Amino acid sequence: MNNEYVKQTLAFIKKSDLPLLFPEFREVKLLPDGKWEQKIFSIARVRLNEIARNRLLVQMLIFTLVDSFIDLKYPTLDGLSFKKRYDGLSSGNDSEVIFRETYRLLKLMRNAAIHSRSGISTLNNELSIIYNFRSTQYELRCTSDAVMWLYSFVFLYISVGGDRSTYRDAIWRSYYDNISAGIRIISDEVQSPLGSVAAGLRLKVNVRPDYQRDSAGSRFEPPAVAHWCRDHHRESAPWPRTSSSFRRV
Repeated sequence: MNNEYVKQTLAFIKKSDLPLLFPEFREVKLLPDGKWEQKIFSIARVRLNEIARNRLLVQMLIFTLVDSFIDLKYPTLDGLSFKKRYDGLSSGNDSEVIFRETYRLLKLMRNAAIHSRSGISTLNNELSIIYNFRSTQYELRCTSDAVMWLYSFVFLYISVGGDRSTYRDAIWRSYYDNISAGIRIISDEVQSPLGSVAAGLRLKVNVRPDYQRDSAGSRFEPPAVAHWCRDHHRESAPWPRTSSSFRRV
């Protein structure tokens, strides 16, 4: 049941107007003299499900997606309270820490959407949530951009089943950096700041080069540009003329 729900929810979100932030891959042809050529194109998509303006619906939808995914990955946690589920999630690597902390953020947002809507406000591109429950104060203040990076991470992470690789770990760290940078205040029953991740590799999550391959299927990387190929994947590296762009889908 949960597996089908996760698949159908991902498909529903993919066809929605929710402006998720995904890397934009651009074809790059590397020339023997060290220069390069870039092709830029756009893809028109039909958005069948208009949900972006209903923020409460989106908060509950994304949380339920994560909650169902946890039931699939951690069946022993089914039916437990949030704190016990949170504590039971693995945190042995950066990707697991990031997923656990996104679950924490989403739970706070979801509970406010259901139990304390009057405690939710948005002003000057900032989301504010504050309410009390059983002598605990819950508070979240963050930018709207942080929320969208959060939703985007969840969609991508669950789309690949939470599977890890060096590449994905580097992408997830960059997403989490963008999420964390927008969090002003968080207060809940966990009673600690958001978990931190290692100072490991970060890869660009805005515009990424897609190198053209030769007829043999190999990367075309003459010695003069091989170093450029490696370094321009890193988050800290400049991307000529497009360093601040990303693709909203």
